[in-house]
Amino acid sequence: MAYDVFGESDTSIRIDNGEITITTESNCPKAQRYVLRPPREDEDCFGFVNTLGGFDTLMMQGSTILKPSGEIETFTSREVERELSSGYTSHWEASTGYIDTERAAAQYQDFLKSRDRWVFRAGRWLRIVVDEYKLEHTARELNAYTFKYHLAERNERRFYERMDLPEVELPIIL
Repeated sequence: MAYDVFGESDTSIRIDNGEITITTESNCPKAQRYVLRPPREDEDCFGFVNTLGGFDTLMMQGSTILKPSGEIETFTSREVERELSSGYTSHWEASTGYIDTERAAAQYQDFLKSRDRWVFRAGRWLRIVVDEYKLEHTARELNAYTFKYHLAERNERRFYERMDLPEVELPIIL
């Protein structure tokens, strides 16, 4: 399932105390969104800027596997080791599911060619970066493509930054 919204930029006009401000943002998802059908369980919606400059969406029906990575930075003081930071980053491996038409295959290939991609999660478009992909296509046969991606904004908002907060107190269990 896909659609095109053609245009090169998103223009907004704001009027403050009689002063008009026109803002133009290029290469961003459009504010409008066509609902083709209600989402089904285990589907992921991806958006991208296609080769014609339009904004397309694709519904991935294949499996998505979480494969996080990262390095832990630690220090040792008086023979006690503590963690300074966790470089935890979520990486996902997504599958398109079976691709049964040449038209659908062309749309998935257009997605993989794009440099501007998003995933739609919790009502928000989140920019993604594709790390690698596997694309093997045989004409007039069922195909499936896989790709690995991560969020462009690495801060996944899992932990509070602890600048002035006291250390966590563990509960006493009797």
